[in-house]
Amino acid sequence: MQPVDTKKASGAIWYRTILTTATCASDPIGKPRGWNNAEDVVNVAIILADAGATMTVYSGNKVISTKTGVKGLNAWSATGLKTGAVKVEVVVGGVTLKASGGKAVTADAAVCNYNYQVVALK
Repeated sequence: MQPVDTKKASGAIWYRTILTTATCASDPIGKPRGWNNAEDVVNVAIILADAGATMTVYSGNKVISTKTGVKGLNAWSATGLKTGAVKVEVVVGGVTLKASGGKAVTADAAVCNYNYQVVALK
């Protein structure tokens, strides 16, 4: 497996924008079926051209996971999703690539939308 377009890394993150503890009190439908199986995590999939990159996951401006990458696919779920911004930084060969700018995580919402926010590594 190789990153696209001769890049050193490519990939994406995905996460839900509300925590599992959300009540969504104004939602006439309520939480989706199976909501109790959801986890407060940031899912990561990064393809590296070479081993050794440092991959750091942030949630709510706090580090929730750091890994040293292997060549090829690096995929995991970083536990500890918190309210606030979510991002991943990949430092490879002195260059920092980021997956950031997605919708922030909130503790509750009027509508219980359990769809994922997906953000590409750039």
